[in-house]
Amino acid sequence: MNTSYQYILQSVINKNDFVRDADNTLDTKVGVLLAVIVGVITLSFTLTNFETLSLHKERILIAGFILAVISFLILFWIQSPKDYKNVIGGKETIEKYLQIDQDTLILHLISDAQYSFTENNKTLSRKVFWYRVSLAPLITSFILLLLTIAPADIIKL
Repeated sequence: MNTSYQYILQSVINKNDFVRDADNTLDTKVGVLLAVIVGVITLSFTLTNFETLSLHKERILIAGFILAVISFLILFWIQSPKDYKNVIGGKETIEKYLQIDQDTLILHLISDAQYSFTENNKTLSRKVFWYRVSLAPLITSFILLLLTIAPADIIKL
């Protein structure tokens, strides 16, 4: 058995592990942001005095709420399960691999591992893109929602 093949295989498997860890980290960040959105919306609606709210502040509150919901939906979509590729497929793939010699097996595994890395990295890149997209309405909504709960003597709207 060629040990250089094994090193290459291990290297590609490590790349897959890196993508999986990055995806888990992103999912954690998204989960925290989802909780923060719910907290800020709850806080803004709890602290807002609707009886004395001016028309301008009402519009700001609605705009902030809509932007927060848009960001929430994007983040929730990011958090939803995705189709990730594994290095080794199902039972039929394993049975096929058991029937070939070791050098050919390692070459197949390297190829499969590289393919799964490429596909999983595309999925991660899409999730990162949408995560970044969700930050703009999120930050804007936080500012707008905080403006509605600010005391009237600080901000005149």
